[in-house]
Amino acid sequence: MINISTNYAGIKINSPIVVAASGLTSSIKNIQTAQNYNAGAVIIKSYFEKENYRTGPTPNFKILKYGGKGLVSSSFYSFEQAYNGDIYDYCKFIENCKKKIKIPVIASINCFSDEAWIRSSQLIEEAGADGIELNVSCPHGVHSMNGRNLSNEYLNSFNLVKNSINRIPIIVKISPQSNNPMRECLHLQKNGVKNVVLFNRFTGLEIDINNEEPILHGGYAGYGGFWMINYVLRWVSEISKNLEINISASGGVYSGKDIVKLILAGASNVQICSVIYQFGFEIIYKIIKDLKKFMTEKRYSKISDYRGKILKKIKNNDEISRGQSVYYSINKELCSKCGKCKKICIYQAADYNQGKKIFYIDKDKCKGCGICQNLCPKNAIFEDSLAKKI
Repeated sequence: MINISTNYAGIKINSPIVVAASGLTSSIKNIQTAQNYNAGAVIIKSYFEKENYRTGPTPNFKILKYGGKGLVSSSFYSFEQAYNGDIYDYCKFIENCKKKIKIPVIASINCFSDEAWIRSSQLIEEAGADGIELNVSCPHGVHSMNGRNLSNEYLNSFNLVKNSINRIPIIVKISPQSNNPMRECLHLQKNGVKNVVLFNRFTGLEIDINNEEPILHGGYAGYGGFWMINYVLRWVSEISKNLEINISASGGVYSGKDIVKLILAGASNVQICSVIYQFGFEIIYKIIKDLKKFMTEKRYSKISDYRGKILKKIKNNDEISRGQSVYYSINKELCSKCGKCKKICIYQAADYNQGKKIFYIDKDKCKGCGICQNLCPKNAIFEDSLAKKI
């Protein structure tokens, strides 16, 4: 029988899917819906000490689309603000959640004064939250936008909260905008941090070129998307391989396969947000269905059977074989003669035979880069072993 339970900061959760702090978790109805679709836990929408961060302009979401002709990407661009209430309202909401919600409910806070970090965390613990996430790294929060040193802010907020509460775990949410997240996490681990979220979203800017001004509210905003998954995988794997810190992965998740990849890279659980905004809470069910399908096919009975399994397989630069091992050929039966391969081949290996009226790849010129196969609209290009070429 498949068991997908795992843990979040030492808290047992019935599935590895955690709904991230956002408007998705700002009402009991939404949280109940997430629970019904088998989310393992929720991080309720962040409380911010700074009052004007509690009310946002509208509209505050934009799906940015890029590219064309089969190469399409998008970003989820937003300026969603914090929980619309003071710390007492926030704690009352936590109390109501704990009465009606069965899955773990974790608080999220962003403060800028020592007094607020201390008092807010104490009130949140008293209200019954199962854990507390320190959201210093909000992409459009006071710390990021005022140019504060986030490394110092992570540790300062953690120490203030750690010395103020004693019953619930503390999680530090890390910004992706660091030149070395590994070093950040090592520093945090050395100073007692046991749990981190990798990552918050990036801070960015989108411009309306017709009106020559920033879109939406006129300033910077947070952005992420499925393109982010490879960045998250890079650091989750690196940090899992070298540290003992507990990782909740966040960023770029749009399918069950993404969850599998992050667990293989060492994450204990995975937070999702943008994908729910775009496809609804039912996407949680689909993601879990895909996760279970993978586990069934691989004959894994529990998450720990494959968590971190790929870490020993990641080669360093000196271990990588740098010789050519493959070349590419064109299946003339599938080829539509569009000429895409010839247009993009920088080695002039792809060409057109006027006599035979076919496109072909010169095996002596082909360097095996693979880009033609990736971009062929008819999947007519196939890989072959260099041994056959010889």
